[in-house]
Amino acid sequence: MTMPPGLPSYSGFPAASERRLEYQPTSAQFIESQTTKSYKRLSKSLSLILDSQRDIIDGVDTPLYTSSSRSITGILSLDSQDVKVQGFSATLSGRLELMLTGVGATARTLFSETTSIWSAGNGAQPSTIPVTLAFPPGYEDQGGARSLPSSLETPSSSITYQLTIFMSYIEWGFQKKTRIYTIPLLYRNVPRRPREEPFLLEFISTVKTHPEEWRQRSATLPDEIGIEFFSPTHHISSASSFPFHLQLTGIDDASSNIQHFHPPSYGSTAPTPSKQLITVQLVRCITVTVHGHTKSKDLLLADANLVAVETDLPSRVLQWKGQLDLRSCGVGNTNTGNLQMKHFVLVSTNRVPFRGGKISEEVLRIAI
Repeated sequence: MTMPPGLPSYSGFPAASERRLEYQPTSAQFIESQTTKSYKRLSKSLSLILDSQRDIIDGVDTPLYTSSSRSITGILSLDSQDVKVQGFSATLSGRLELMLTGVGATARTLFSETTSIWSAGNGAQPSTIPVTLAFPPGYEDQGGARSLPSSLETPSSSITYQLTIFMSYIEWGFQKKTRIYTIPLLYRNVPRRPREEPFLLEFISTVKTHPEEWRQRSATLPDEIGIEFFSPTHHISSASSFPFHLQLTGIDDASSNIQHFHPPSYGSTAPTPSKQLITVQLVRCITVTVHGHTKSKDLLLADANLVAVETDLPSRVLQWKGQLDLRSCGVGNTNTGNLQMKHFVLVSTNRVPFRGGKISEEVLRIAI
């Protein structure tokens, strides 16, 4: 085969002015060394060591597991051979409790699974015993199969998980007894997102070249002021922020009403007759149903810091950009049938009535 003339010649060996770029892949041993084990003392003679956890000092912290790492592995360490242990077993369970003031309360067990860890029939009493359990992928209710919800604690709802260790032993040579040790656990149902990398596109420079990357919501304020909210088309990783672009448009350049809007600032966050606040917030809506009665409540999680965007557009157009930290969510959306928890981006204005006071008017509610 004859190569076309003019092509440069390449070589796998570096020239005198070059050096080879060495690549050393991360070894499995290095990755393993980055994971820690959590220590939790159960009693003077019994300890539990959990794998792949952050450090826990005598139960100050709580072991955390997720839907992508549901396995619970560790070691039971028996420090004393004076105790004649007959067997160890473990129960992993989840519980949902709901309460509405003036209505009542309800509770149910999501799941409960018991596993035998060791018995005296397996041989001599060891000093260490391996522990292996796993969170189930879901649970069954009247509505069918559901995924496990994340741990939650609010005034009206509670979702808790716990690991219970049972130790049966012989006391005084003949009396059989059982000690029970309960370890609270945290569980996070973390869904896979289509986009895990940070969203780095700027709205002004990409809305025309990459319009598919942005989705738009619109609303109309009093005085015929239009509001446009742009956010990324794809979901953003729960460990990152939620970027957005906000635009207000007046009816004409002569209208001064558009200039009355401004974001909250450190100087003054109270609206005045000549100024109206516009805010972007992250809220959690919790809907609880108990004995046929349903109530919903919004909880504020985070406020966005709005930054003005300078453009060559007419004065009747105001633009801001900002971000919401989704890490303040802690948990994702949840639906157990009688408990629904959803997260929204809320765009609101605070308008001043003639008799004073501050009224918040919801403009846009965007599910994330």
